[in-house]
Amino acid sequence: PVEAFERVNPLLRTLGSAGALASLLASAAEPRTPLRGELGVHKRVAWTSRLDLEEVRGVGKQLGGTINDVLNTAMAGALRRYLLKFGTPPATLGLRAAMPVNLRPLAEMAAMGNRFGLMFLRMPVGIADPVARLEEFRRRSAALKRSAEPLVVFSLLQAAGYLPEFIHSIMLAIFGTKATAVFTNVPGPKQTLYFAGQAITDFYFWVPQAGHLGLGVSILSYRGGVRMGVGTDAGLIPDPERIIDGFHAEFEALSKAAARR
Repeated sequence: PVEAFERVNPLLRTLGSAGALASLLASAAEPRTPLRGELGVHKRVAWTSRLDLEEVRGVGKQLGGTINDVLNTAMAGALRRYLLKFGTPPATLGLRAAMPVNLRPLAEMAAMGNRFGLMFLRMPVGIADPVARLEEFRRRSAALKRSAEPLVVFSLLQAAGYLPEFIHSIMLAIFGTKATAVFTNVPGPKQTLYFAGQAITDFYFWVPQAGHLGLGVSILSYRGGVRMGVGTDAGLIPDPERIIDGFHAEFEALSKAAARR
């Protein structure tokens, strides 16, 4: 997608970037929910059981989605379940997740340094039916991947390194109103790794939250399995294990729907 965008006529590329930036800046601030608020120092973490990667892939194949679609749809459902204890979320409720997008061309994969943008995906948290939620998540994700938004954010992050500190604060404040959480996906090694002669049986990781975001969700695969980790601000979400319980319930519902098909 990066190479394809860079081959586009420069005028069209500029117009596409300007349109994506205008759309991002003009988008409404996140709705007020118990998942957003003033952040403190203390954090909480929780993690899912290890899921078989082929099982997740099979669920996605039956329902018309990718591994990432299935896992993030289940997590969106878990957030819906968590919010239910504060009142029923409206069907139209969407919470944006800031998702890092790799922008490094395949020919430069061995190069040092980071090269990623962000896309702000509005997750369909309000949709109760898990299959309908997956279909909507897939539609929104595909539309964002075709847009210039990740490249625009990458350019802004690059430019920030040359700007005064007060500009950083302004940018952080703007982006902080556009998301409720950070979602990231890291494909890990497919083979067993060893440390000091001992096999590493599993990995756990939690994405750090930046700015005013108190919720981070991470996906990490390793040697045929995958886990999701949830890191939260303790003042906002003191019980992330409830989100994990909701995730497993939502994944089971997707699995049953896939089996019926």
